Amino acid sequence: LAAGAVRLELTGPKGQFLTNDGYNKMFTAHGVIMVFFFLIPAIPAVLGNFALPIMIGARDMAFPRLNALSFWLLFAAVPPLVLSLFMGGIRDGWTVYEPLSAQAQEANLVVSQRIRHRSLFAQGLSHIFAQPGCDIWTFQGKGYRGRQ
Repeated sequence: LAAGAVRLELTGPKGQFLTNDGYNKMFTAHGVIMVFFFLIPAIPAVLGNFALPIMIGARDMAFPRLNALSFWLLFAAVPPLVLSLFMGGIRDGWTVYEPLSAQAQEANLVVSQRIRHRSLFAQGLSHIFAQPGCDIWTFQGKGYRGRQ
């Protein structure tokens, strides 16, 4: 939806329905969602959890419950991010650059930043929980063979 709003805004020479600040917020929202919740999770999910066990011939995952926790924690991190977008948007860029993020003075922007930072923290924890299974598969050669 954010990409569609940005494209619709660019159909004419002047802004169609977004203000300059609204356009920046939409563009940044699209960047944050695509980078942190599509591109970054796609690599460990596809390569680490799907392709790696097939390549090394493993029959089972090394830590299936930890891997499931990683999967569901990623989905739990998305609603707070979307909530922070509706509470004031992202004004400090998708990189959450500190000099820009420190300028938030309004109360709703400070709360929005805190929610967004916690969401990105949960997303990072998701990747940390997914990593041990990939390490075990890689370092043991043929991976975890399960109970005999």
